[in-house]
Amino acid sequence: MAMKFVVDMLVDGDRLAMVPFSHEVQNPNEIELQEISAHRKNARDRVDNLQAGGGTLFTPALRKAVDILESRAVEETRKRRGFIIFLSDGECTDTDTDRKLWTTTLCKYQIDTFGFSKFHDPLSLLTIAEASRGTYSFLIQGLDRMREAFARCLGGLNSVVAINIVINLTAAPGLQITSIHSGGYKNQVLKGEISAGRIEIPVLYARETKNFIAHLCVPPINPGGGAGIEKQVLLNADGFFEDPTDTEKKVQVERGELHPGAVDGVNKLVVLQEMVRFKLLGVLKKFREEKLLGELKKMQGEKKPPTQKNFEEWAEWLLRMWEDEKKSCLGFDHADGIVKRFGDEVQEMVNYLKMQDLPGNARLAFVSSWESSHRMERATTMGSPGKVIPAYETPHIKAMVDEAQKPSGATVGPLHPETIIVLPQPPAPAAGPLVSPFTPDARHKSYEDANTIALSKTTTFAPPAADAAAPEGDVGKIDPCKCVDFDMIDKRLDLWSRFMREVPLQFQPSEDAESLHFTTVFRQASLEVINRAMHHDMYLAVVHASNLRRCYNAGKETSKAPPPPVPTKANEH
Repeated sequence: MAMKFVVDMLVDGDRLAMVPFSHEVQNPNEIELQEISAHRKNARDRVDNLQAGGGTLFTPALRKAVDILESRAVEETRKRRGFIIFLSDGECTDTDTDRKLWTTTLCKYQIDTFGFSKFHDPLSLLTIAEASRGTYSFLIQGLDRMREAFARCLGGLNSVVAINIVINLTAAPGLQITSIHSGGYKNQVLKGEISAGRIEIPVLYARETKNFIAHLCVPPINPGGGAGIEKQVLLNADGFFEDPTDTEKKVQVERGELHPGAVDGVNKLVVLQEMVRFKLLGVLKKFREEKLLGELKKMQGEKKPPTQKNFEEWAEWLLRMWEDEKKSCLGFDHADGIVKRFGDEVQEMVNYLKMQDLPGNARLAFVSSWESSHRMERATTMGSPGKVIPAYETPHIKAMVDEAQKPSGATVGPLHPETIIVLPQPPAPAAGPLVSPFTPDARHKSYEDANTIALSKTTTFAPPAADAAAPEGDVGKIDPCKCVDFDMIDKRLDLWSRFMREVPLQFQPSEDAESLHFTTVFRQASLEVINRAMHHDMYLAVVHASNLRRCYNAGKETSKAPPPPVPTKANEH
């Protein structure tokens, strides 16, 4: 059912290849990329005819998937971004030599991995996803809602707006960039007369936000030398990205203005939150690479599975590491709440590791999927369809999940658990300028040491607007960028954002504790109602844009349909 949902959600112009595998690729000479518009029924029939059996070797299937994408013409690879979706329900039996290929020759394309059943191999799937800048999800509960897990991935792949993004950082004269934290995205600190840095992001989805922190070494100001100076530019940022024709586009990074009423403390909280996230990601990476993999490999050599005692020791080790790491953040204003929130999630990981009624692989899966989601800042399914980090779900992903939740009348057999889906994207919209808020301020205090200033950088990409007029000679033809009314979606998002910022200001508490309590309750209740209304409204807007795109792909001329009604006070609440 889930695989057929993917087939049905692809639009004309998309292409698909399915690579069934076990200990080897099944019928490798018969696998090829096919236009979904002409082969949709064939793809559905292939899902019905998949047969389970054999062992579980990942490398031959990954190599076949990469070979399919590499065999395309050069011009085609520039216009279509290739993606791989990798599914497995078994324990990987690849040799160490083959596993090395996962992080070298077989990670050229983004690979999003999915583990199904309680016995899949989470650490292997996470390794593949991490090396290719993809995500790892797993599902062991609610398998009847498997469509939602696929929708969460497909909603991102269907909304790519920029590729091969490079952000260049340049420190002010006399300052040094000491390190950059960018999660799962590659970064580099360049040493020289002028200290510089570089961050690379292969793919960005519509309305997606990425955060990173650059640590600067700032020399102290001489006594009296800083009199009258309130702000100082510490770091400059610019860069470029490519459009689907592989043309470089300059990126202009502009310094954003603070929202009225915002104070310096708000910026500090954003920086602190990102620092705590990166610290926890560092703990999890050390936990996986220095603790789990080494001990598991030793147990595998001795042919001894990990015991309950092993899992309890690992859980306590993870908890101790987190307790030590979080101490460096606890001394700052408002840090307790941020640290507690991440601490609650660490405790949930610990509880999973100690859960006796789950097989060992299923216990490690939750920790791995949580790490993958926060490292890539993308939504992953963590055990059940509804278990996800909401902050990473974009409007397009939410709309796709809503579509997956609709009842389907189709009845099919169980999904073959060992299928690779190779999913090249259709041509994406033309790339546009990157505008990113960045307010370096000398008033940011050090969270590391007296000579370090941590600057939080947020990069948000939105779909660019279509060109105003069609080129001469294309009169009567439908422009795909014009069919998808991203402009309307952006305006609605801005409207909702302004509304959600202003509503809490209507509830101003007095100084007594009871008033503060009721104000908090009213704010939360109001925001819940607004959230529901916003999600419904944005879903209708995305469906409206998708319908226009389908009109284009069907090759029919159509007039621009009126947008859904702008939310009013009656339907906002």
